[in-house]
Amino acid sequence: MFPLIPWSDFLFAILLVLFTYWLVIGLIYYRNELRSILKNGFKIRIHSVSDKQDNQDEDLFSQCNDCATKLKLFIRGEAIHEKDRNILLSQMKIIIRQHPLLVSTKWQIPVNNLIKYECKQRCSVEISDEEIRTIWMR
Repeated sequence: MFPLIPWSDFLFAILLVLFTYWLVIGLIYYRNELRSILKNGFKIRIHSVSDKQDNQDEDLFSQCNDCATKLKLFIRGEAIHEKDRNILLSQMKIIIRQHPLLVSTKWQIPVNNLIKYECKQRCSVEISDEEIRTIWMR
């Protein structure tokens, strides 16, 4: 039976099957993306998504820097006065509440590291991970 099928027909059938297969895969897995590209246009979608992400990252970065500066100034000021550990934690919680956008983002980690480092270096106080978690709680 196979000797009766010409190579051109065989290759055409294989290409048709492969094209249909990849078309179905593309429609299944990229249905939402294709719909938004057809609806909004390709270039507009790319620029708008990246611009929004960049603006959000810039906002969070500036919030993180502002929070870090306030925490540094506070901790360094407390190192001079050597106040109670609980007062230190409650005041840091007040400062962090001023920056609610940082909660549960990638910018929370550097702020946590800063708190641990500054408290250890300036106040000779070890802040545990559990205490850090309580600082971020509302």
